[in-house]
Amino acid sequence: MQWNQKFFKKGELIFSEGDAGTSAYIIDRGRVEIFVSQKNGKNVISTLSNGEIFGEMAIIDGSNRSASAVAVEDTELILVSKDQLIERIKLADPTVSFLVTILLNRVRNSLKNLSKRNMSTGSLPQNAAVNKEEEVAFIEKMKFENELLSALKNDQFTMYLQPIVSIHDESIVGFESLIRWNSPTRGFVRPDLFMGVAEETSLIIPIGQWVIKRTLREFGKVLREVGNTPLFVSINVSGKQLDDPEFFNTLEAALQQENIKAKQVKLEVTESILVEGDIVVNWLMECKKRGLTVALDDFGTGYSSLSYLCKLQFDNIKIDKSFTQSIADEKSYMIVKAIIDMAKGLRVPIIAEGIETVEQYQALRFLGCDFGQGYLYSKPVSVDDAITLLKNYKKTA
Repeated sequence: MQWNQKFFKKGELIFSEGDAGTSAYIIDRGRVEIFVSQKNGKNVISTLSNGEIFGEMAIIDGSNRSASAVAVEDTELILVSKDQLIERIKLADPTVSFLVTILLNRVRNSLKNLSKRNMSTGSLPQNAAVNKEEEVAFIEKMKFENELLSALKNDQFTMYLQPIVSIHDESIVGFESLIRWNSPTRGFVRPDLFMGVAEETSLIIPIGQWVIKRTLREFGKVLREVGNTPLFVSINVSGKQLDDPEFFNTLEAALQQENIKAKQVKLEVTESILVEGDIVVNWLMECKKRGLTVALDDFGTGYSSLSYLCKLQFDNIKIDKSFTQSIADEKSYMIVKAIIDMAKGLRVPIIAEGIETVEQYQALRFLGCDFGQGYLYSKPVSVDDAITLLKNYKKTA
């Protein structure tokens, strides 16, 4: 059982009317009865089973429980925290939040009226239709998010390093750190899936801090094994992390612990976060002050205008792999050429992602690209394999 799950035996009370709401629940196994108390017993509102959620009302509006919940049979529940629900309400359109509040008030009034009636059966008025697909999607996302919490708590993440090479001589100049998750229930989960969920929530903050600490720990091991070398390591940074008050403290502490110089760390931010304005400007200024370098990632796929490149100082521009891998196409070739020519004019080195073929490498070299990464050179590897790659390169250099 995961740390964010609870087990209730048949007949055990989960919560009572009047209790403070501390969490909502998703039924992972078993059945739950929701009821309100009456003079002559109780009035059962509904009986819920696997995959259904309950207890969310008290979390959303901060009121005490309007009904009681009991396990009809041995039941296993997944906890949904107050923060998880409130965060989603805040992100919703204000009109949606207002309508949710109205609906909750109506439901609570119905429950109060129901509890006052001396009747053995009854049900709530069904004023709002429930979209089953949306309900299933929401519950699945909550379960997925809770699995991510467990993964962080139980150290299920691993960190891989992908070499970044010089296009000129194909020497390894650095690495990009890439988080991986081997879930005990789902197997290997695609990074874009679980990091996408993390970025929708505050989970990206603790996961981002874990990435910084683990990346520098692994990179420190590389540096100790291969000796003094001007390698760098790139760390991906989400837009929400730019506003994390502990971001630079976490980074500085890890740098000191591993005896790594600030200039050996390259922070990668995607083009889409540039619209954040002053937050990005202030964050970049802080990076410069601390001697950290910053790369603009996935260039050409975001929402910014070229004017940001004049206002903001980046140390590298990364060409998105979608352009690299379609460079044989005339239009993609011209876009890559334009990006490289522009970067040269700005005196900003270019890194091309997703290089998989010799033809792609040759085209990028002809156009004057500075650095590259991709399966042509190496897939993301463990720290031990990264050390082996470096040592083998030195032997053949």
